[in-house]
Amino acid sequence: MAKVLARIILVFIGLALAGCDAPEAKHSSQVVARVNHEEITVHQLNSFLAHTGIKTWKTPREASRDALETLIEQELLVQQAVREDLEHDPQIMLAVEDAKRRVLALAYLERKVLPKTPPTPEDIQAFYHKHPELFSQRKLYRLQAFAMPADRFDEGLKRLLDPAQTPQETAHLLQARNIDYQTEWLQWSAEQAPLELLPRLAVMEPGDIAAVQRGKTLLLLQLEAALLAPLDEAKAKPAIEAYLSSARNGEASRIHLSRLWRAAEIHYQGEFAGYESETTQQLGAGQNDVTSSGGRHLQKGIDGL
Repeated sequence: MAKVLARIILVFIGLALAGCDAPEAKHSSQVVARVNHEEITVHQLNSFLAHTGIKTWKTPREASRDALETLIEQELLVQQAVREDLEHDPQIMLAVEDAKRRVLALAYLERKVLPKTPPTPEDIQAFYHKHPELFSQRKLYRLQAFAMPADRFDEGLKRLLDPAQTPQETAHLLQARNIDYQTEWLQWSAEQAPLELLPRLAVMEPGDIAAVQRGKTLLLLQLEAALLAPLDEAKAKPAIEAYLSSARNGEASRIHLSRLWRAAEIHYQGEFAGYESETTQQLGAGQNDVTSSGGRHLQKGIDGL
């Protein structure tokens, strides 16, 4: 049932996206296939190709044929599901409604909220020069990671680790203090490294150790080697443009959602009666910035789309 449900939802989303701007009447030239008594239109095919991100080495015509075959298979399954009255199954009705809500929410963001103009050449150039560690001074890093209990890392251990120049020396020191640890070799390009850690990595020398805490675990990242691999502005442009667009979209979405939160009457009920989210608390306190750590619920809502 799970596979049938997934295909039904996928078809539903495809139909919803394709139907946004489709005319009411179907012309014969728009029909690309008939499956029993149901029609598949060129609008559905184009929408499916656009929204499923199909990548193939085949020609566009061959890719369209493959996509059409998939739509036919989905239609056959949908017809069987309807014949078995699965469309009235409570679980499926909820899943289809969830898919509909996601489509509508995403369509609203894309059409009414997100910026329509791409980042300017000046924006891209400024970002390139502001982050040399990602571009003009980009490096490839090889590190040994030691994962250990965070409560075992104290000033005494820190002083012992300062002169350690190799992963073998670090491992020996941890063993001498009876500290349980796990190790893993990491190979990161600058863009793969955690953004908040990158400035530290950029100035580290082989043998240096960076300590990063994640909950109850502490990671000791010891640099073994860093190879310079610069990226010029022309090659970096597509990645910068995508990043800036994503950042602007995220910011515009969060600002708009904070306005919607302010204008709405939201009352928690049932088991959540009396609960007040961090976002609600900030808005109630008159804080304008709900995009900080306290407003992370807004980001989760956006990411969920």
